[in-house]
Amino acid sequence: MNELLCGNRGSSGFRTVLWVRQNVHPVWKPEAEGAAVGYFGRVRAKSDTSGSTISVTPRQFESVLRLSEACAKLRLSGEVEVADVEAATGLLNRALGEFGLGVDIDAKETGKTRPQWERVRCFQDVVVELCKRHGGLAPLSEIVDEAVNRGIEGKDAERLLRETKDRVWYEPKSGFAALVDGDSSDRQPAWPS
Repeated sequence: MNELLCGNRGSSGFRTVLWVRQNVHPVWKPEAEGAAVGYFGRVRAKSDTSGSTISVTPRQFESVLRLSEACAKLRLSGEVEVADVEAATGLLNRALGEFGLGVDIDAKETGKTRPQWERVRCFQDVVVELCKRHGGLAPLSEIVDEAVNRGIEGKDAERLLRETKDRVWYEPKSGFAALVDGDSSDRQPAWPS
């Protein structure tokens, strides 16, 4: 094993790995595809309905796909089977469990938690809706009031108002907001720095 890790190209282990990489290219059985997609869908739906942190992201789903193919290659099989997907999802579940139960993957990957992203998105939605409702200029006080009505604490609404200025909205007239790009209803949340 150490020879393989150290790169002894003459070892039988190295030759075996090289042969597998060059000659074993498993294809997905429909049942295995269904199992992988089902796993992803179940975990995402569970986190969406429970309001918990996101348990799996598309990046982790891609890892399940790659690990499933690797399991099939270990068996020298030309097909990825449900057992390969189960082994891969078990490995991912174990890794996430050791990383921390209820891990917020968004927080680990972006530094911002899911609730923070949701607050920013909600605040942006308020700004967009009120600007549209008022013909392009929304009163700043009404933006804060509406954000509070939607569950954002007053101090957070005031902070988001300051932090999103010039990213989401600007102040063409004292006390009023206008959208930076005219219509940002389909934009990603602009995280305040």
